Amino acid sequence: MMASQRIANIAGLLGYGSSPFGYMYPQIADDDWNFPFNQLRLRTWSDTARYMYEGMKDQNIGLPMLIEMTFERWNTAKKRPNFKAEDFVHKNSTEALETAARVSAERLRLSNQESDALVQQFLGYTRELSNPGVKPVPPFLSIHGIHDDTVTLKRCERSLPLFAKLNPPPKIRAVSLGAGIHSWGWTDERLPHGIVPPVAKLWRDAIMNGFFLA
Repeated sequence: MMASQRIANIAGLLGYGSSPFGYMYPQIADDDWNFPFNQLRLRTWSDTARYMYEGMKDQNIGLPMLIEMTFERWNTAKKRPNFKAEDFVHKNSTEALETAARVSAERLRLSNQESDALVQQFLGYTRELSNPGVKPVPPFLSIHGIHDDTVTLKRCERSLPLFAKLNPPPKIRAVSLGAGIHSWGWTDERLPHGIVPPVAKLWRDAIMNGFFLA
């Protein structure tokens, strides 16, 4: 969302389990991120457990087996960087973004006017550009797995009236699949290739059939 208007040749947005602009997120998810700008979110085994539960909550698997499977997957996952830095923009953490801008401006020895401009730039990352003559928000295709408890279809649908208020309002479509969790690399015995094939087909069809053409 942040890049959609700022990069000239972005024709549209394709998302799987994607969220809207940062300022919209607290309104549709009742969630925020009130932490200092220099604190990052670290992934732990509990995130693995959350996604494990999403994918297996309808399979009547007992808690002991779920615990064993969680730590088996975590042994692989813990080798990754496992930190997230986007929450300040993603969840509209305006206080942290302003502080980050002020700290950056001080290190760069900017003037008061330049510091204020940097603050507005940082805060602007959470919402659409609305200045005269700017590129409109392009079309957005949002696809959701039915078992995704993180970015649900219902949350996406709540954002539709907010997108409709933009000037001009972008073309938005939300699609719910009959399988899939938030982590789109998920596989199981019933879906050995996971959710990737149908998502890729929907993306291709949208591109080839003109969804992103003005």
